[in-house]
Amino acid sequence: MAGVTLKPPEFAGGMDEDVNIFTRKFQGFLAGINIDATVIADRVRALGILRSCLTKDAGEWYDENILGKNWMLTNIYDNTTTNTTANLQALTMAQMIGTNSFRLHSSGAVFANRPGNNAVTVGDLVARMLPPQAFEEDWTNSGGEPTDEAPRFAGNTAGNLPIILPGIHLGQVIFYLKNHYPTVLEERRKVQFGNLDQGNDPVKTFYEKVKRYGRLLNFGDEVITHQFFRGLSPDNQLEVERIGSEKPVAELVKNLEKVEKRKSEMKLGLSKRTGGIDYQAQAQPTLHKPSGFSPEDVDRIVKEATEKITQKFQVQIQELQAKIPSTSAQPFTNPDQNNSTPIRDPIAPPSTLQTEEHHSDYKTNKFLYDLGLVDSNTWNRLYPNEPFQRAHSRAKIANRIAERLEQRELDKEIASLSNRINTLNINDPDAMDTNLTHGIETATDDDYEYTLQVVRKKK
Repeated sequence: MAGVTLKPPEFAGGMDEDVNIFTRKFQGFLAGINIDATVIADRVRALGILRSCLTKDAGEWYDENILGKNWMLTNIYDNTTTNTTANLQALTMAQMIGTNSFRLHSSGAVFANRPGNNAVTVGDLVARMLPPQAFEEDWTNSGGEPTDEAPRFAGNTAGNLPIILPGIHLGQVIFYLKNHYPTVLEERRKVQFGNLDQGNDPVKTFYEKVKRYGRLLNFGDEVITHQFFRGLSPDNQLEVERIGSEKPVAELVKNLEKVEKRKSEMKLGLSKRTGGIDYQAQAQPTLHKPSGFSPEDVDRIVKEATEKITQKFQVQIQELQAKIPSTSAQPFTNPDQNNSTPIRDPIAPPSTLQTEEHHSDYKTNKFLYDLGLVDSNTWNRLYPNEPFQRAHSRAKIANRIAERLEQRELDKEIASLSNRINTLNINDPDAMDTNLTHGIETATDDDYEYTLQVVRKKK
């Protein structure tokens, strides 16, 4: 079975890199290769690995500020009689005050003089002065920092000089890196915690920012939460009142994220739901004003297309009328002049010619009569029981034929116009009939009236 190789994390020290994320990755890497940060031998090895993970600016910073330095406790004076770390960790705050071992007005002195802290020892984690060796160590109240001065921890009882521990171990480097690396200091200088507001940031991003800056300034959760609510946008503040500000902050952030997502969808037109139903998919097409075109432009384009179709119809009607003969039908006679017996008149009335063949001739001749191809005299002679009363004039018959032709031609023209509009370049502002896409609908009734709908398609 092939082994798994773990790649150590890297930190170049750029402004876009988070030193806290790097240290967590580094701690996980040490655990993956079985290095215990509480064992002296492993801590020495881990410190060498840490230096190899720091590249570019971060590597140069380490060499200038950490490499070969000792660790000075700026806020703790070497005024006690102890000369070992273990003995110093066992001293109480009362004993330290009695030997004047705190720098005046320092954070260590403030902590030691608080009521109830008399029995707290220097090595207690709460004191944040001389913590047990681990990966994460807090040296805030003792003012731990690197120094080029020689170690000083010999029980000087009157010097009022800071204690200097020999060398620097892993926990001290991690503490100094997280609190004093230049990018961290730059953020501290820029931040004005009380003026933080959400602005255009998503609510989750704003909350993470407030928490991060609050930690940099050593603020508690109560202060961080207060600033988060104070800096929310007005809309989100109203949502908090609606949801309930007594809920946990993490739960409020999730609810506000959902509200923001919903508002973004509505602004973008991605969905329009009412009561859980998406009406956008069910909505009927409506007439929209194409972007970049006025109603006059649309009317002009439709009018030009209609005039073009009308001109074609007029030409076709004229050609159709030209093909209809204007001569009247003549009585049928025997073409053979030597035979005086007349042949059967093809338009004899069905009252005298009852056969199916003669009835069919009557229908045909009735159609010719309606077209005006049989004059009134001939019709009255052949059908005396049906007086001359032409049911349809030649013009009305021609108009009916023209209407049918018009319907077919208009269907073709609209289909052609739809294809042309759908292939237009939507970004071409010079084209007269551009930006019109996605949708030409036709509706016909008995009078063959057409409605053209033009809708713009958004990319």
